[in-house]
Amino acid sequence: MKKVQNLVEEANGLFEQAEVAVESSLENGHDLFLRGITLLFRGFLAANGIDSNGTISESFAECKQLEEEFEDIEEELDALINADLSFNDAEDISDSANEIWDFVIDLVTDDECH
Repeated sequence: MKKVQNLVEEANGLFEQAEVAVESSLENGHDLFLRGITLLFRGFLAANGIDSNGTISESFAECKQLEEEFEDIEEELDALINADLSFNDAEDISDSANEIWDFVIDLVTDDECH
């Protein structure tokens, strides 16, 4: 499960960068969060034996096929992907991204335990 661990570590690095960047550049922080979430989805898929290099939406669709619970974060993900950066603030973006992180990381760590 080294690939899963690498993807999660890379996602974590992007999230850490995003947390800092979002304060000075909402657009940059938003982009980093989306890249990190994409890697998290790929990590979940890798934990389930699927190699994916799709976009965030494609990877999410693959995750949802494997695990119906992903529907629980669909609205949050949609809101984050389509966030109006002139309306949303850094806290909104960070909160949404972190909710998705918590959801996926719980599933990835559960999968790695089995």
